[in-house]
Amino acid sequence: MNQRIVSGCAILLMLVGEGFCDGPLPNTKPLEWEEADLSERMMDAAHAFVERKIGDASAKRKAFWQYDFSSRDAYVASISENRDELATILGVVDERVDVRMERYGDDLNPSLVAESGAYRVYQVRWPVFDGVFGEGLLVQQKETPVGHVVVVPDASVNPEQTLGLANGLDSQRQFARRLAENGFEVIVLQTLSRDKWQTDDSRLKRADYTDREWIYRQAFHMGRRVIGYEVQRVLAGIDWFAERREENTRIGVAGYGEGGQTAFFAAAIEQRIDVALVSGYFAPREEVWSEPIYRNVFSRLERFGDAEIASLVLPRQLVIEHRAFPNVLEHKGDIQTAPLIDVKREFDRIPTAPVLSRPKLISADRRSNEVFANDVAQTFVAQFGIGPADQLANRPPQERRQSASEETSRRQQRAMKQLEQHVQSFVRDSEHVRDRFFLYEAMPDFAGGRWSTERRHPVHSQQKFIDAAKGFRPQFYEEAMGRFDEPLLPPNARTRLVAETDAWGAYDVVLDVFDGLFAWGVLVLPKNLKPGERRPVVVCQHGRQGIPRDTINTHNPAYNDFAAKLAERGFITFAPHNLYRGEDRYRWLDRKANTIGCTLFSFIIAQHDQILRWLDSLPQVDGDRIAFYGLSYGGETAVRVPTVLEKYCLSICSGDFNQWTRKIAATDQPFSFMNTIEWEMPYWNLGHTFDYAEMAYLMVPRPFMVERGHHDRVGRDRWIAHEFAKVRWLYAQLGLADRVEIEFFQGGHSINGEGTFAFLHKHLSWPEPALDEAVLCEAITLYASFDERIEADFAGGEKTVRTRSDNPQAKGQFVTEPGFPEETFVIAHESGIVGGALKGIDVLPNRGRLFFPAARNIDYRPDGWSGSVSFWLKTNPDTMLKTRFCDPVQITQRRAGDGGLWVDFPDTKPRNLRMGAFRALAEGEKAVPEKDPAAPLIVVPEIGLREVDWHHIAMTWSNFDTGETDAHATFYIDGKRVGSLKGQDIAMKWDLVQTGIYFAVNYIGLLDEFAVFGRELSPAEVAHLHLHPDCLATSQR
Repeated sequence: MNQRIVSGCAILLMLVGEGFCDGPLPNTKPLEWEEADLSERMMDAAHAFVERKIGDASAKRKAFWQYDFSSRDAYVASISENRDELATILGVVDERVDVRMERYGDDLNPSLVAESGAYRVYQVRWPVFDGVFGEGLLVQQKETPVGHVVVVPDASVNPEQTLGLANGLDSQRQFARRLAENGFEVIVLQTLSRDKWQTDDSRLKRADYTDREWIYRQAFHMGRRVIGYEVQRVLAGIDWFAERREENTRIGVAGYGEGGQTAFFAAAIEQRIDVALVSGYFAPREEVWSEPIYRNVFSRLERFGDAEIASLVLPRQLVIEHRAFPNVLEHKGDIQTAPLIDVKREFDRIPTAPVLSRPKLISADRRSNEVFANDVAQTFVAQFGIGPADQLANRPPQERRQSASEETSRRQQRAMKQLEQHVQSFVRDSEHVRDRFFLYEAMPDFAGGRWSTERRHPVHSQQKFIDAAKGFRPQFYEEAMGRFDEPLLPPNARTRLVAETDAWGAYDVVLDVFDGLFAWGVLVLPKNLKPGERRPVVVCQHGRQGIPRDTINTHNPAYNDFAAKLAERGFITFAPHNLYRGEDRYRWLDRKANTIGCTLFSFIIAQHDQILRWLDSLPQVDGDRIAFYGLSYGGETAVRVPTVLEKYCLSICSGDFNQWTRKIAATDQPFSFMNTIEWEMPYWNLGHTFDYAEMAYLMVPRPFMVERGHHDRVGRDRWIAHEFAKVRWLYAQLGLADRVEIEFFQGGHSINGEGTFAFLHKHLSWPEPALDEAVLCEAITLYASFDERIEADFAGGEKTVRTRSDNPQAKGQFVTEPGFPEETFVIAHESGIVGGALKGIDVLPNRGRLFFPAARNIDYRPDGWSGSVSFWLKTNPDTMLKTRFCDPVQITQRRAGDGGLWVDFPDTKPRNLRMGAFRALAEGEKAVPEKDPAAPLIVVPEIGLREVDWHHIAMTWSNFDTGETDAHATFYIDGKRVGSLKGQDIAMKWDLVQTGIYFAVNYIGLLDEFAVFGRELSPAEVAHLHLHPDCLATSQR
């Protein structure tokens, strides 16, 4: 190892015990960028980097195109591989069914829509796949047609408008009608609409959908596209034309706007198309990422600009009309008319040779709306070998349907719904496709199986699976996540101290990754590092909109400072910044990356690769023990980055593990991203290759864990358990069942930090910290063992118990007196969890209740405070309690709903157990009803306690009375967290002289080891109180 690094590290370790210096870490340069600016600086750098890579793509594209101009046949053969690739990336991969043309109608809307002296117009449909049809209008000539053309209107235009049967287009733009009047047989396709949805669903309204985006999002993840589906509908029409055309009669396609795109791609893929007219579309595509989201084609710019796609149409006839493009704004991208000079530059890139037909570019003023102008029509018709096109007749034929507009609307809906059903069939079947793709390919023995009554089955070879899975890792990285073809730079680390406590110091770290791209994170070093010691590292990853410090010391209720808590347990931690911050800025970054076959994770994987290399270079780091632990988008990272980067020795996915295909693409699931604004979430064809089980397979044989809150709306327990069961099954078959775990907890989208911490200690071979009971007991402000007397053994204030009852002579007032009714409460000697216990025999009259005065028995401060209560109880709330409500503990000055902190059994049947933390009310303000979902309650339904069992109850809280929305309260039963309140402003506003620590209110049963603490206890301390019920009594002795 480099001696300079070792020496510098020794200097650092000498500083650890004395406090960290303000300068950089040894052997790093000072970091001079402003901390507040780092996330934006990284995002700016990433955008600049990917824009450079997009610019580089056109030069590299030439390697894919080796044109052979020796003959027409040779030319076609030389581009065939690229034609297949275009079909693949467009999703034109499904085999079409046998073609037939169906005319349909009823009495009000007959199949014969209109008729002129020369042609008839029918409403028709033709099958494409099972359940998917092309629909539109068919023009059939009464004489032999001069040619056959599929016309594809723009997404805002219906077939009827192109034939003059409905208003909306002036006669010049009625191109299908002009073809009909000049002797062509014409199919006019119904395209998917791009009109914005009008909906009362707030989530869908926020998503700002069109039909095109609705299909795009779900189809993209399943390896299909809106563009590809419309191309397939066109090609099914071509199939029909090809079966019936006369010899030497040509087939053509023509389209404008979205229809121009469809016609262009269809002609590039299908060689039976002799002539193509593309209007309002052809242009340079270096900024294709700025166009509407439904035009997104993964990896398009690696091989295909518009010139390259035009080369696939050759040597057949191509006519390009440059007129004003459709005006489309705010469709997660815009359509803007390209300048003619740029179009000509792209046009000039189309290859030319004597054996090729030269495409024709016809243009006019960009402000002109004269689409399908006369010179364009004449040029297009001429390619069919016929004379000049006649001008339009004075009037189109008469529409015969009585409710044509309603039928058009129904047809639009069918066009979208059929595609949705087709995609959803892929979603439903995808699990089996993925099994065949990965698991059964890697381990053929796992396919099939047989019925067995054997108690034990032998395990399979780990090495066989590991070897078989090796090929899937680069496939996942390069084809699914995307990999930048760029060498890593030397890290050139820059650092500075940004935070420090008695236990650790935290340093900003910036590392170079690629030219123009850097990584940033915060390194947290425990202060008890010893010279020469090498410790495990936990990389702690924030989620969407987060920054590294959120995981350390911002008290964010989702992260619970887990990076700092792990450092306090002795781990070195590193909190990287990932690029999913800045709302649409990271979405546009992903969109740009998509154009060159990359994603947001192409940046993130490279950054983590550099981070791992740098961490591994630090002498205080054990490079074989670097773990990953991430929440939310950080949990998404946990199944994408460690699966690729094997330097991570284990991974923990929190708040994200899912059936990802359903999460992304299912339209029948409320938790699906189909109901949200997250339009960047689909990954190209990932639904058929890698879901979370398959990603986790790439972790084998490394340990893997899932952390899941029951109330986390990111998914549903049953789907998560189903997907995890596949991972657990594989690990078990390989004899690795002890390396995979899932922890469900009674919480939400949050770091739980219990089972996961134990998992880290176990698999990183780092001892769990021993809990210091002396430190725990130093936090006690009141403790009652109830071994001998009904009073406190220790108290910061008064030890004596008092009784408060209603004043019978003055309604609303109370009588307080020392002591308690001995006929109602007694000491049950040797019946407690430890020694004796308080026994409640009956209910006190006049709503009486026992209490300890709060003054000096609670460490309350009006400018912010924390605390905890712990006790044991033994009762059957369903059979022993006599009143509607029973509070084993209630701390308040006024009442439960007005500055009240309590645990109770309410009047449910069976009884629930609840914790409440209700803020103080302003004068005249009404309390939040307990049935209100917003009420600050944690409810454990139907608790089902028995009179023969002891149970430990604890509640902890922090940041009460701060004036900020940072209060946090947690409820524990038998050492396990069952729920939390977070992100609220909870102010009690107590006068401690008038406040009581009420206990055993209307309680019948045993209660023991009652303690109040002056700080929030940690989960480990609560677990210790549960596992060692005698620890407080022992300490007091």
